[in-house]
Amino acid sequence: MGSQRFTVSPNEVGFLYKSEVFSRKLAPGRYTFWSLDNVYRLVKISNYQNQLYVTNQEVLTKDRIALRFSFFGLWAITDAEKALSHYDIANPDASLQRLRYQVQVTAQLLLRDRISGYEAETLLDQRPLLGEGLVEDLNAEIATLGGTAIVLQVIDLTFPKTIQDIFAKRLEAKVRAQVELENARSQVAAARALKNAAELLKGDPEIRYLQYLETLQTIAAKGRHTFVLSQDPPKLGATPA
Repeated sequence: MGSQRFTVSPNEVGFLYKSEVFSRKLAPGRYTFWSLDNVYRLVKISNYQNQLYVTNQEVLTKDRIALRFSFFGLWAITDAEKALSHYDIANPDASLQRLRYQVQVTAQLLLRDRISGYEAETLLDQRPLLGEGLVEDLNAEIATLGGTAIVLQVIDLTFPKTIQDIFAKRLEAKVRAQVELENARSQVAAARALKNAAELLKGDPEIRYLQYLETLQTIAAKGRHTFVLSQDPPKLGATPA
């Protein structure tokens, strides 16, 4: 008769099998079992966070524009019993890799479906909306695997060079149109201000007299002239002597 020793680390759940038949669930700790021919087997499932990081995935938008996207995610096994139902107890490490791959493919398909529902130009304007409800949708898909998604987000969208050039030209035209519109508004405002000023000054005798003096100064600056001024401002249409 010999002994078998097992250790279940923190953030792990142990499932003990005896002669390939489930015996009991083990909490974190150290265990010793006496047996003949090493009949015990321990499968440990961790609830540590697993990363998803996938790059350069190609997808077609709703208007058939090809682009590439990358995404990042975090998930963890939160229901060890459900996860165990997808395990081969003879090869738990390979089972965990398959489980991780299933979650990754599920997230990838979810994002491809989400992106393909947008037209290319709309996708740029509404990119923040891509992340809405992604975690909840992924959780609905991986619940049977015993997993729970924590984060899932698109981190990069890359369009072909020709499409980037088209978008750049559209943006340039949009900016130019906005500038021209602002210039036109400024010109209209200036013209309105001048018109209001002209209306305000029209018929004001003091202003007209000042304008009259400015005219005389302009004429005098160009040569020697003699002017005879009356005490009263000239009337409209009067000519200086």
